[in-house]
Amino acid sequence: MNIIDEQYTFDINLDSNPVQVNIDQDRYYIQIDDFYSNPHLVAELANTIPITQSPRLCNGMPKNKFSGRSTTHYEFNHFTKIISSIIQSYYPRTRSNQSIQDSITDMSFMCQSICTSNLPHIEPHIDTDQHGRFAATIGLTPDAECRGGTSFYTRLGDVEDTTQEYVTDTTPKWQLDAIAPLAWNRLILYPSAYWHTAYVKPEWYTSQDNLRITQQFFI
Repeated sequence: MNIIDEQYTFDINLDSNPVQVNIDQDRYYIQIDDFYSNPHLVAELANTIPITQSPRLCNGMPKNKFSGRSTTHYEFNHFTKIISSIIQSYYPRTRSNQSIQDSITDMSFMCQSICTSNLPHIEPHIDTDQHGRFAATIGLTPDAECRGGTSFYTRLGDVEDTTQEYVTDTTPKWQLDAIAPLAWNRLILYPSAYWHTAYVKPEWYTSQDNLRITQQFFI
């Protein structure tokens, strides 16, 4: 039986610096490059845990043989100090340190594998409209294969949109405002109430050797 050392595998690179990236006058996300000290160990772990393709657990994901999600419970309490510092510095008075710690205590190692064949017809979404909640994505895709990223939008009122596609660019209903580029070992953190989606195109990730692999967590 293999035993993981979470403190080592998920060690955070304390020399990495948060950067605020503005989406518009009111919205911004936080970017940290070189987030993990040992990103190859994290990526190896992500690639060895079997993914589920359960429709209930993979709602909104492409339906093909390489796309799916995995969720495994490990210890992430050592994330508390850095994540609390980011939220309190860049999004002050939104969450208490205790509330952040409670979320991290419940945090799982959740990864997503995307092959972009047969993309679903979906629009941008929010994770929750609850104030003070945050989403984070860490790129585990090799830099040479990284394309697109996480895109942010403005919903243009109640405009009827009959477009049947995986929405990424501006449409009559959605205005594309910014793209946080996907990069190896890059963390982006943003409020969960932002409209967003994974910005991908059908021809970008098309085989088992070329997949969009990310880790996600919610605070």
